[in-house]
Amino acid sequence: MVFKMLLLLDIVLSLERTPLMPNLPVGKYKLKFKAISVCNETIDYPMKFKYYLSKASTSRVLLMGNITLRIPFDDNLNFNVNLAVWSKIGGWKDNAYLYQNNKACSSLKYLLGKVWNEYIEKHNFTDCPIQPGFYKLNGFDLSYLDQTDVPKEFFYGTYKQKIFYSNKKNDQVGCYFIIFDLLRPWE
Repeated sequence: MVFKMLLLLDIVLSLERTPLMPNLPVGKYKLKFKAISVCNETIDYPMKFKYYLSKASTSRVLLMGNITLRIPFDDNLNFNVNLAVWSKIGGWKDNAYLYQNNKACSSLKYLLGKVWNEYIEKHNFTDCPIQPGFYKLNGFDLSYLDQTDVPKEFFYGTYKQKIFYSNKKNDQVGCYFIIFDLLRPWE
């Protein structure tokens, strides 16, 4: 009888220690990258991003590839982000979140925050402005993006992020997509 009471007490106490895992639509997240590609292969952009993802381990994803710049990447360009969300009934809903800034290099440096130095080192860049040339990427670990100056809480779901740069005439000079999931930390 005492054994059964101790067993019951142990079960009850262990239930109280289990973390509450609510199914809320927003909160702290973990990133799971799915794909990356250029926006349109047929357009000859002055800034070409030929990125791909490489899975280094079960928990590490590296950004690989190269960038060809025929124009300087500086604050004369505009930095634009258009976040589309995957709808529950299928299809992308554009303009779920928009970000625009007229100083591309400084904006990217600000958003990356303390990750900026690792980012430019892996891209073989110098600091802003980045001169025209061919830059081979040496495996930027995307887990560093947890340390950037972007919101730490957001709506969960699957997103397609279009990152594009435009000149003062509003002509696109470079563009690529990143598809990723924002998951609950325990998923």
